[in-house]
Amino acid sequence: MKKSTKIFIALILSVIVGFFFLLLNYQSDNSKTIEYNSPKYSDVKNTRLLSGVIVPKKEIALKSNISGIIDQLFVVPGQKVKAGNAIARIKLLADPATLESTEKQVKVGELNFQEAELKYLRNKTLFENNVIPQMEFEAAEKNYFVSKEELLSATKQLEIVKRGYAQGKTDVSDIVYSTISGIVLDLPLKEGSSIIESNTYNDGSTIATIADMNDVVFKAKVAEKDIQYLNLGMNFEISINAFNNQKFETCLSHISSKGKEENGTIKFDIEGNVKIPVDADYIIRSGYTSVGEIVLERVLHALTIDEKLIRFIGDSTFVYIDLNGKKILRKIELGVSDGVIVEVRKGIVQTDKIIEKEGI
Repeated sequence: MKKSTKIFIALILSVIVGFFFLLLNYQSDNSKTIEYNSPKYSDVKNTRLLSGVIVPKKEIALKSNISGIIDQLFVVPGQKVKAGNAIARIKLLADPATLESTEKQVKVGELNFQEAELKYLRNKTLFENNVIPQMEFEAAEKNYFVSKEELLSATKQLEIVKRGYAQGKTDVSDIVYSTISGIVLDLPLKEGSSIIESNTYNDGSTIATIADMNDVVFKAKVAEKDIQYLNLGMNFEISINAFNNQKFETCLSHISSKGKEENGTIKFDIEGNVKIPVDADYIIRSGYTSVGEIVLERVLHALTIDEKLIRFIGDSTFVYIDLNGKKILRKIELGVSDGVIVEVRKGIVQTDKIIEKEGI
């Protein structure tokens, strides 16, 4: 091979290798393109979302003072009632001995009344004819009215023993009345069900559960690390799932003094009074699930950056700054964060050019 041919081939190879080097250098220069991010002033708040439930502040379980069976229910679940409204009537279940004794009292009462009536009518005629003095007539008259009341009482007692209640009585103990105004939440027992009276040794059977749904509270649990940020009287918002997460203003009214362990974490019960609009056209029901948003920390018009720009080295936080074309690692002091942006208290100013981590 001629010398000139070898030189020509070497030249061609040099050009090809140089072209590849230029191409690789061009791609390398493009891969080093740096994007910048500048600090800005924003409002930042650190919040906690608490899952809770809506329950009435005043809820009672109506009991009966007598044992027996539920003869009749006067209400249905969901019905509005006022204090003093009749809820149910209880029928007594008397034993045979009581029934026999009561029937005997009625028979004796009838005999006494018949005797007193005859004596009263006879003395009345004698008194009108001036045969007997007024005192003797008044004694017969008194005995007549007393025996009449005794017979009436014995008859009603027998009616109560047989039927469980007496006709015409409006304040008898066999009627269970509502003690508050509200809505009937539940009737756990049906007509014909046996019940046990409420006494010292037994809570008794629940006839109905009634609650005032115009006064409800939000109940939730808070982790011990967040309790320090809560204060009685502080306001926060809750959203009720049943109303498409509509917001309701709530005031914190109770923080439990004793925590309970749940899955290895100590949590405290809290309650907040929910403010229901007076012109609301919806019904609040007990047990609605809701979410409360409590602001733990808040700063207004603070210098902030995106959290993705932060570099962690040990216990310190840093960002890369472009200072006259040079990449400088700058230590910063952070404040309140909402998970997306974070307050920067020291280390940078608004005019600094922060290098995105992806461009480093």
